[in-house]
Amino acid sequence: MINFSTVNKIIGTLLFLEAVMMTICLGISVYVEGEDASAFFFSVIFTILGGVIFKYLGRHSDNSLGRREAYLLVTVTWIIFSIFGSLPFIISGYIKNFTVYNSNKLVLREVLLKMKASQHTFFRC
Repeated sequence: MINFSTVNKIIGTLLFLEAVMMTICLGISVYVEGEDASAFFFSVIFTILGGVIFKYLGRHSDNSLGRREAYLLVTVTWIIFSIFGSLPFIISGYIKNFTVYNSNKLVLREVLLKMKASQHTFFRC
């Protein structure tokens, strides 16, 4: 049986750590008078709220971590850190959606067009 409360407690703690790292980015953005300071500010707030929620869900944990919980923790941490880490980009408008397919399709199309153009140049010589 997987001990979800311990996993939630650890994820909450890790989200607090991520909020600290985002606060450093926020400080640098304010120092250089960047236009994305508000995006970092709201991302820090959302990350702290997420950390509070996960810590609350894991408040009754017995602090025992088995192999299954460790595997689950690593997997979920990668996913949650990716989501919360992308918040500044989403809030500031640099990322409009999460679809990787469209961006990779456009990059692949540009690469193929460049290859096709270079083949015509190569065969003309």
